[in-house]
Amino acid sequence: MNRKHSFILQDESARKQIIEDFEHNFLVEASAGSGKTSCLVKRMIALVKSGRYTVEQIIAITFTRKAAFELKERFQQEIESELEKVNKPEEKNHLFQAIENIEQCYIGTIHSFCARILRERPIEAGLDPFFGELDEVDNLLFMEQAWEEYMANLRVQDSYRFHNLTMLGIQIKDLKDSYKKACQYPEVKLVHEELD
Repeated sequence: MNRKHSFILQDESARKQIIEDFEHNFLVEASAGSGKTSCLVKRMIALVKSGRYTVEQIIAITFTRKAAFELKERFQQEIESELEKVNKPEEKNHLFQAIENIEQCYIGTIHSFCARILRERPIEAGLDPFFGELDEVDNLLFMEQAWEEYMANLRVQDSYRFHNLTMLGIQIKDLKDSYKKACQYPEVKLVHEELD
């Protein structure tokens, strides 16, 4: 006996609202693999298909480059797939225009989105118009260089304090780990006490 199992997700009504409710913005929080990207892509398709928005008017922001790449890829695939299914000429036209102009849709990381805004008005933001962004590797190299320069200056200019660290049994590698943690969470204020 062959039985079909049909599963109804507990959040099915919320998923439907994300895709169909164009009057509200949504914050979607869910664990990895729960279908956030799928819901977002379906919402973007629905917005384009309805004619309410064009791809040029859509912005999708993610946290990682990998997620942004995946989202772009899935969005294009879904537009192409939907284009084959749709029968209404108006919807077909909207989807066709979306494929034609897919590169005009901004899908990227929060960092690249902020950089894009700053590039529009660098002078007002007090930035060099030719500023560049650090990627993750560059940022790690910059942090490493800053640490090494700090330690070199400490050894030369404040050898007394450097010597006291070693006398207290504080390992430089332990301080470096703390430095890395502080760099990861710049919004956390470090509490310290000055010793005489």
